[in-house]
Amino acid sequence: MKKLIFALFAALILAAPTFAAEAETASLPSFKVTLNGVEVKNEYREYPLFVYNDITYFPMTYFDCRFLGLTTEFDENIGLNIKRESISGMYRDYAADERNRSSWNVLPVVVPENFDFSTEHVERAHFPALINGKRVDESGDYPFLSFRGVTYFPLTWEYAHDMFGWEYGFGADGLVINSDNYHTEILDLPGFDGEEKTPYITAGANVALYGGYYFYQAGQDIFRAPADNTAAAESIYTMPLPPYFEGAAMGTTARPAEFSVRDGELRVTFTDVDTATFTNSYNIKYDPAKNTFVEDDKPESVSNATGPSPQYWYADDFKVEKAYYISYQKGEGERVYLKKLGYAKDCRLVGHVIYAGFGEDYSGPISLGVYKINMDTGEITRIAGDVTSLWAFAGPKEDLIYTYTEGEGLSCLNTGERIISGPDEIRDVALVGEELAVVSKADGLTRLRVIPEYGGGKAREILSTKSYAYYGGFDGGFYMRLGEELPDEERRLVVLKEGKEPFISSDYVGGFSEKIFACGEDFIYVTDGKAVHVTLDRPAR
Repeated sequence: MKKLIFALFAALILAAPTFAAEAETASLPSFKVTLNGVEVKNEYREYPLFVYNDITYFPMTYFDCRFLGLTTEFDENIGLNIKRESISGMYRDYAADERNRSSWNVLPVVVPENFDFSTEHVERAHFPALINGKRVDESGDYPFLSFRGVTYFPLTWEYAHDMFGWEYGFGADGLVINSDNYHTEILDLPGFDGEEKTPYITAGANVALYGGYYFYQAGQDIFRAPADNTAAAESIYTMPLPPYFEGAAMGTTARPAEFSVRDGELRVTFTDVDTATFTNSYNIKYDPAKNTFVEDDKPESVSNATGPSPQYWYADDFKVEKAYYISYQKGEGERVYLKKLGYAKDCRLVGHVIYAGFGEDYSGPISLGVYKINMDTGEITRIAGDVTSLWAFAGPKEDLIYTYTEGEGLSCLNTGERIISGPDEIRDVALVGEELAVVSKADGLTRLRVIPEYGGGKAREILSTKSYAYYGGFDGGFYMRLGEELPDEERRLVVLKEGKEPFISSDYVGGFSEKIFACGEDFIYVTDGKAVHVTLDRPAR
C-alpha cells in the first residue's frame, strides 16, 4: 500500500474569535469536522486536522487527497504538484493508538536558541507547490506546514472553492466540506470480512444491494441487512461446505459467494470442495417469499471436469447452450443442434437471434465463419468469415455486430468501418449506451477506451496499465479493475454507466474473486476488506 505523503488542504477562515489559535501554536479543532459525510476523529488520528493562525489545516496524505478528488505528486524540480481530477477513494481514518495532544508548538521562522526540538512540533514546509499547474504564493499568512512527515495545506476560499471546487461551511454542525467527485460510503456490515484468505470461508467476494437490502457472505452464512439499518442483519442461508473445510490445504479452497442480478432476480454462485480433486458448484437464486436462496433453474454455467463447461443464455422460452457445439431449445420442444456449423467458439444472444463463430478445431484461434441463427424461424445466415472474436448488441435500429481479426483490428460489421487497427489484441467489447467500451492489449499495456457514436467517434482513453486487469459488463455498464497493485498506478478501478460520468478510483480491488456488484446507478466494490457503496448520481459531462 502506498506510503502516506504530503497532505491535503482544508481550511476555513473562522469568524468566531473563540476558535482562533495562538500565533505560534497549532491546535486540534474544538469543533466537529465532516468530510463528504464522514466525521473526522481528530483526537485519535495519526494525521489530524489542526487550526493555525485562525485557519483549519488539512493533511495532504495520499488517501485523504483521493477521497476529496485530488492527486498529488512530488517532483524534485517543481515541488508538490497538486491536481483536481475526477478520482475518488475510500475514506481511511488513520487511527492511532494514543490520543493526540490538544496543541503543538509551531517552529518559528527564526528559531530561538532555547527551542525544544525534542518535543513534537509543527514546522513550515520547505518546498514550492503547484495547484492545477499554477504556482502557489507562499509569502502570505498561511504557509504550508509539515507535521509527522506530512505536508499540511491551509483551506482558504481561494484554494478550497476556486481551485478545488469544494463546498464548505461552518455552523452548528461545525466545519462541513464536500468535494465534487463521486462520494464513497463504507458499509458497516456485521461479520463481513472482505480480505482474501485460504480457505475462503470468511472472505466475502462482493456485496449485493437488492430490494432495499444488502446481501453478503460472513463465514459459512449469507446475510441480509436492511440498507437503512445494517445492524439488523440476519442469516438467511447456510452454504453446504464440508465439515473439514476450515482445515483444507492450499489448492483445495472454494470460491466465495458472488452475487449478480439477471432478469430482475438476485443470484449467487459459490463452490465447495469435497476432495482435493472434486469441486461442487452452486448456482442459486433469492426467493423473496421464503427469504432464502433456492435452486436456480436457469444457471449461466455449469462446471464440467471432462470437457468444456457448458454456458447458457435465456430469452423468453428459449434456452441456448454452448459447449463443444451450440444448441437451442424452446420450452419443452425438440433441441436444435448446430453441429454442422462446426465447433463453437463465440456465442452472443440478442433477443431471439444467436450470433456465433464456428471453427473446425475447438481450440483453434481463427473462426471459419460467423453465423446469424434466427431461433423463431430456424433461418441460418453466414454473415462473416475468418474472424477471431465477435460481439453482438441490440442497436437503435438493428443489431450491432463487432468483429476482431487478429493482426487486423476491430471492425463494425454493420458499417464495414475499422474501429481500431494495428497490433492491438482486443480482449473485450461492451456497449454502454451509445458508447463502445473496448479493452485491448498491446506493447505490454492493457487499455480501456471509450468510443462514442457506437464506435464511430473519436476514442478517449480511460485507463492504461501494465498490471493484469479484470473486466466485465453488467446491465447498462462496464467495469475494469487491476489485478495487482503497482506503485506508479493511479487509476485502479473504473466503472462505466450509461449517461454517467465515469467513476475512477485509486483504491486497489485485488484478488482472483469478483469484487464488483453493480445494479442501476448503485455499485459496491471491496477494498482493504471493506465494502464501499457508490451511487453514480452525476450525468456525463
